[in-house]
Amino acid sequence: MGTTIGMLLANAPVAFFGETLARRLPVRAVHVAAALVFAALGVGVLTFG
Repeated sequence: MGTTIGMLLANAPVAFFGETLARRLPVRAVHVAAALVFAALGVGVLTFG
């Protein structure tokens, strides 16, 4: 039950504000930011194991 409530709390803001943010942010910027985070996580895993 605790994990279900945790997931609900984590995902609720995205469900409510996702559409508003999607209208304001350019898709290209979101893709670039996601790619940079992905690359940073990859480098971190390779560096620190």
